[in-house]
Amino acid sequence: MGTALGLTPREFEIVKLMASIGHTKGVATKLGISNRTVEHHLAKARRKLGCESTFQAVALVEQARLGEPTQFVAHQRQERALAGKRITGLRPWFWPITSLVCVVLIPVIFAAVEGKVRSRQNVKDFMPIAGLQRSFIEHFIGDHLEREWKTKKGIGEISLQPDPNDPTAHFLRYELKGSTRPDDRDSTWLYRFFRGDNWQLHTQAIYHLPKGMGRQLYVDIIFGNNIRDRSTSLRLWVNRDDFGVKTQLMCDVTGPGISATQLRPISLEKPIDLHFSRVGGEVSIWWSPDGKQRILVSSCQFDKQKLPDVQAILLSGESFGGPGDKDWGGGWVDYRFFELNP
Repeated sequence: MGTALGLTPREFEIVKLMASIGHTKGVATKLGISNRTVEHHLAKARRKLGCESTFQAVALVEQARLGEPTQFVAHQRQERALAGKRITGLRPWFWPITSLVCVVLIPVIFAAVEGKVRSRQNVKDFMPIAGLQRSFIEHFIGDHLEREWKTKKGIGEISLQPDPNDPTAHFLRYELKGSTRPDDRDSTWLYRFFRGDNWQLHTQAIYHLPKGMGRQLYVDIIFGNNIRDRSTSLRLWVNRDDFGVKTQLMCDVTGPGISATQLRPISLEKPIDLHFSRVGGEVSIWWSPDGKQRILVSSCQFDKQKLPDVQAILLSGESFGGPGDKDWGGGWVDYRFFELNP
């Protein structure tokens, strides 16, 4: 039955158990696997079934298991049948003319679009797509990122590194690979948009920064749909500079008439819990050095009407050296997960 729906036996089993048990922890206990592995299989099953939620996937599998045709399956069959009629009903001359038009026009269109994008590249970034998520959990199970993450290439490297303590999990690594300008505009960026005016974002990071001059790793929350515009944003970053401030956790809040920076000393190469939150127009940055107690680092109040409900998470970094600083490159941060809750 699972094969007929395009699911592996394990995915089908987990979705079926969700129907009777109702929560991932119970399924994990019954099968003797981790909760993150259950969530990974459920995410794959949802993608294969075209479902937006686990509830829809469970309903679809249960109806298929009982031999009842579902509206979803019926709709897919109808769409395929209509598509077949539309294709087979075309006149014989349609395909040759279409092919000729494509060969002539596509290079022209690409050239025009490329020129337009280049002319606007320094002004605006990609507009957010419709139906942005209000919550998600990215545990980096497997060796790929969810499609919602986008990349701007530059100096730096993003990769998934195996977790030595869990063979099914990975770390998301952002690694400094060379000297950048004294901002991160020419660095590699990894980002994703989300929507909402009441949320909490949680991640856990492990920083590895060698001695040297300037090494800075950022997590930005940018308000609005243009990730190049940081006039209203939150920034939580770790800075290491053996010639200056040593190692600090730094939190910046920027907005109309607001520019606040708070500092906290931290220890490197130990997991650090980082938190952002928003309630209407109030935004806050928290951190937890031990994974238990949360400490408020910075909090500001904005005009809710002027603060967009579209935001972007942006991961980036920079590295710059000085005379005698031979090892200006190097250093990275491993993110264990990202969890956004409404």
